[in-house]
Amino acid sequence: MMVTTNTVTARTTITTSSSSLSSPSLTDPFHERLTFLVRSFFFVFVGLLASFGNIEYYVLAGIGVAITLLVARKICDKDK
Repeated sequence: MMVTTNTVTARTTITTSSSSLSSPSLTDPFHERLTFLVRSFFFVFVGLLASFGNIEYYVLAGIGVAITLLVARKICDKDK
């Protein structure tokens, strides 16, 4: 018994224009202000929910990440 499979290939054409690539936040001041307000309230709400019992751990972890990123940046800049 022979099993055959058929594949269908769809051809799609992607067309872009400069107007479709523009960001609405750059062209609409109302949208930009609304987005800022929503983000601000969201991060304030999340910040109120978070509890930092051992703040030293988070500070040391943040410093460690910052140092790691700086060292990685220096290594990448030496290659250029």
